[in-house]
Amino acid sequence: IKSQSKADIVVSFATAATHSQACGNDLACKSGDKIVISVAGWETVPAHFASPADYHAYLVNYGFGLAQSQKPKSCPGKGKTAPVMQRQWADLAGCRVNPWVYG
Repeated sequence: IKSQSKADIVVSFATAATHSQACGNDLACKSGDKIVISVAGWETVPAHFASPADYHAYLVNYGFGLAQSQKPKSCPGKGKTAPVMQRQWADLAGCRVNPWVYG
């Protein structure tokens, strides 16, 4: 069955070469009408995340934030909750992990 509808956003998982072309060093980015997530980044869960599920939710939420034209953000202060748009796959800069809440 063919669908007549077209998705507004497509999430794709890309290998290193394809991902690097679309996103450079970011683990998730918006490229055209796609959210591109690094397969290697998806599989390598940073120790500061409580579970792979939280980390995967974070990467998808970060990608959807980019699709909504949100810009990456910085940690608002030591001990505070990181904004979803903070690049939490790297150094948290003193913030606490936050896979869900935009801020």
